[in-house]
Parts: sequence; structure tokens; C-alpha cells
Amino acid sequence: MDLSRGRFSVMGVSMVKKKSAKGTDIASIQVLIHIGPPKTGTSAIQNWLRNNRSYLKKLGIYYPDHLLDKNGVSSGNVRRLFYPRVPGKPLAPIADARERLIGETSTNGCDRLLLSSENFFAQLPDVMAIFPEALLIAYIRFPLDLLESRYNQSVKRGRNKEKFPAASSVPEATHLDTLAEFIGQYGRNTFLLRPFMKACFTDGDIVSDFLSAIKVKKPSGSIVDGILKTIGVGQDKASSMSSVVNTSYCFEALEFKRWLNNFDLSLWQTRIDTFLQGYRDGTFNFSLLDPDQYARIKEHFLRITREFVRRYQVINGDAFLRAIEEKKQKPFKRQVLDVNEFRCVAEAMRRHDALLVKYLAVLIESSGRRDLVNSPYAKAFGVEANRAKQHFDPIHGKVVGFHELKNRLSLPKDKGPAAVFKNLARFCEDNGELEFAYRLVKAAQSIQPNAPWVQKKLAEYKDKLENQSKLKSALKNEENDRNGKNEA
Repeated sequence: MDLSRGRFSVMGVSMVKKKSAKGTDIASIQVLIHIGPPKTGTSAIQNWLRNNRSYLKKLGIYYPDHLLDKNGVSSGNVRRLFYPRVPGKPLAPIADARERLIGETSTNGCDRLLLSSENFFAQLPDVMAIFPEALLIAYIRFPLDLLESRYNQSVKRGRNKEKFPAASSVPEATHLDTLAEFIGQYGRNTFLLRPFMKACFTDGDIVSDFLSAIKVKKPSGSIVDGILKTIGVGQDKASSMSSVVNTSYCFEALEFKRWLNNFDLSLWQTRIDTFLQGYRDGTFNFSLLDPDQYARIKEHFLRITREFVRRYQVINGDAFLRAIEEKKQKPFKRQVLDVNEFRCVAEAMRRHDALLVKYLAVLIESSGRRDLVNSPYAKAFGVEANRAKQHFDPIHGKVVGFHELKNRLSLPKDKGPAAVFKNLARFCEDNGELEFAYRLVKAAQSIQPNAPWVQKKLAEYKDKLENQSKLKSALKNEENDRNGKNEA
């Protein structure tokens, strides 16, 4: 199939797409859908596509807009085909999704519609019911690499606090099995299969490789390239930077987060993740698999991957298999949480976001987990064991050991508990934590129900939070979509 603008082929016959005066002929629009699968660089691809929509439009490619989080991660275009995720239920297709997207593509004067989301992999039957003529782009990743990647993700974005499990038997290559089923159902010609391996990428990065797959040349000489050149970042480095979005944690950051997962981090997850993704003073070249186990599983997965690559004629498949055969295990790291390494990460977090460390200290103190409060890791946040029974829990409005808090806030001795809540709320408000500030004032209301400042602040915070509700709802839906993507 020729993916160049304005031309495509059916049964080997080249056909030129016609355009109407108002836009592209709807019947001639080609649909390209990137389905992942999960953990194959989709975040980097989607980040680039979204930030270069105007460039793509000039080439006749319509890529619908979507949200990105602070780290440049998103669930892609899933919300254009499916309603927001309801926990515990499958995604529900939008009835008029096809009509809307084809119409938008035509209105924008484009002859190709490009969609991307990892969620499409798990929902492929529904996707194909909407766009049965679509060409599906999928990346093939060596299953052994996915084992550790998925575990790291479960610690990074999930609540996993357990060590990497030792496998008593070789695991299944589930994504290859699923892809094989889809190929059998929809036909080999429906899929464009490419290897997810740096040695096989066009120009050595996933974004350039994806663009080459859809016959698009990555632009150079842009404003961004000029800025990077000015600050001394060369083209190779710039290319690398453009392809790294959802960056991995170093070993020390991973273990740091694994311990923190003992607590409910829902209010602070994004801030913790932002810091840990940027923490670079650790070990990035590591493996959690025992070397003997690694060798046994590698041989098993190599056989499965070889069969898949050759049977389904994966692009650049021979180079992919050679790279796997030559691939050496990264240095094995045993998951022992070193106290000194933990303190280094905590100190770096304090320099980066001192308020976050204070919040986490309060969270740890108020957890009621004596075993954790008394641990040396808690001390890295400034938690003292003798405060284990005297803690402050702002979420539930409980004040115990309140003199200690007054001292830490530098409040006069004659100020009562409500003053503690008031000052903490002001501190939270100044740092953009309106929801937390609202909860603190609600706690103060139980102490001073008729205080004018309480009524004024509650009304003020409520109004601000209501104004943010639409954005918060959209971001929550994006988070649910991403959680579904990670589960896929």
C-alpha cells in the first residue's frame, strides 16, 4: 500500500484520490491507526504527533488533538472513538465517531486520517467495526523486555510495593499471541508490523521510525532545533530528546517509589512522578531478573519471537532477531532498599519540591503504620518515631500532638487548632493545592463553625474548585484511559 499523499492502491491498482471544492472527497480518505501495543513508545509518538499537527496537516494528514499530562503522556485518540472509561467496565464505542472524524478530515483538506492509542489494541474488534478499511500500525517488542517494563510501570504509576516476582515457569508472550489472533481475523495485509528495537529504528529513534512508516519526513531546521543548537544540543541529542517522553525511573527512584506505595499517594502521585522521572543521579542500566532465569526465559521468548517474525514477515525482521540474539542482560540488581540511597533521593526531592516532602511526612506520620513510621526510611522525610502516636491527619481533620505542629509552623502559643488549619490552608492555596486547602478549612469549621473567615474561605475555595471541575473531569478521564492502557 502506497502511503504517499494523494495516492493509494487497492488489489495492486493505484488510485488517485479526488478532492471536492469544499474539502477532501470523503470516499477517498485513507485511515491509519496506530494500536501500540502497550510499552512500545506510544507516548513519544503521540507527543510528537500532537505537537506537529500543523506540519502533518500540510502533508494531508489529519491527527485529532488530545490532552497531554505534565510529563507529555496521554492515552492518545481513544476518546475520539470511545466514551470515557467507567471503572470495571469495557470501553463503549461512540456511535457517530466515524462520521465525525471522516468529516473533520475532509473539512481540514486532508486525505489521510491518523489515530493513535494503546487502548486500541485491547479494543481492536470495536475499532475495526468503526473503521474496517483501516491500515493498522503495530510494533513488535521482545517479550522479555516487557516483563521488567510492565513491573516497573506497576511500581511507577500503580501501587505495587512488592519485589519483582521470581518466575517458577516461563511466562507467555501474550501480546504476540493476541496479535497473531488479530492477524488471523483481519488478514496480514491489514497490519504494518515493525520491530521495537533501537538498532532497527530509522535514525535510531522511535518517532523517526514511525514517521518513516507513514512516509513522512521528520522536519529539521525548526525553531526548536534552533534553540537546542543555541544551547549546545546537537542533532543526535535533539533526536534522542524528542523520543523520550515517559522516561523510566532509575533503580534508586524505583525502590524509593516502591516503599512510598505503602501509603495512599493519590493526592501526590503526579508530583512524585514528575520528580522521580527527572531524578538522574542513579543507576539506569539494570535488570531485576536473576541471570540464570534471564537466560532461560530469553531462549524461550527468542523461539516464539522468531516464529512470529518469520511467519508474519515483520519489517526488518532479520535485523530484529540478530539484535535479540546479541542482546546482553543489563547488570543484575538485587532489590535491597539501601538507606543511604533512599536518603539521597529524599534530599533531592526536598531540593526540588520541599512542600511535597512536608506533605509526605504528614502522610507517613498519620498512617498509623508503626512499622513504617519507625523505619529509617521515614526519617528521610523528617518523621520522628516518637511522633508515631501524635500525628496530624489533615484529610480526616484530626489534630493530635498539635503543639508540635504549631512549633513547625512558627505560630504563637495562644493560637488554637483552628489557626493551624488556617495557616496550613493558606500555605496549600499559595502552592496551588486548592482541594487540600478546602479540606483543611472544612476541618477548621468543625472547631469554629461560625467564624467569618471559615465561611468566606469555604465559599471562595468552592467557587474556584467548581470553575476547575470541567478540566479536572477531563484529566480524570484521561487518567482512567491511561490506567486502562497500562492494564492492557
